[in-house]
Amino acid sequence: MSSIANNSRLKKSVLAWLALLDRDTKADIIVYLTESLKTKSGKTESKKIDALFGAWKNEVSAEEMIIDVKKARTFNRERETF
Repeated sequence: MSSIANNSRLKKSVLAWLALLDRDTKADIIVYLTESLKTKSGKTESKKIDALFGAWKNEVSAEEMIIDVKKARTFNRERETF
């Protein structure tokens, strides 16, 4: 499976999409892309996916959460008649 960076189909699709835009919008996109290249690795620290890990702080263990979810389940086996 190829990565997004090397996917020629994606590049062609983006270029086709860009062809539909007016000059001012294209210029805005160029400015945005240029600024994104100036930041570390093209990403700001807050936009990295790693920043999302460990965001949920809770004293309850995963096993306790599973037990709570299972206890909260309700089953209704009644069938509706037509």
